[in-house]
Amino acid sequence: MTPAKRTGDEHAEAVRGRVRKARADLAAAAASRNASAVRDAVDEMEEALALARIERVEVPAGEDGRTANGSGAAACEEERR
Repeated sequence: MTPAKRTGDEHAEAVRGRVRKARADLAAAAASRNASAVRDAVDEMEEALALARIERVEVPAGEDGRTANGSGAAACEEERR
């Protein structure tokens, strides 16, 4: 038996969830000051954001106001300079 296919919305939400988890894990790793944990968390964050970009899934803005593709108020302001 094959697993049920996800709808586009379910897939997009799974990608967003992966990005949210990667952000939280990276924050926790940074707080721990464990270099190995930070390295692994950065790798996962990069993979999650790359997947979102490839799949064209808009993800919630990070704390700096940017989305996965670097758009957002902060990015627009930087481009104007």
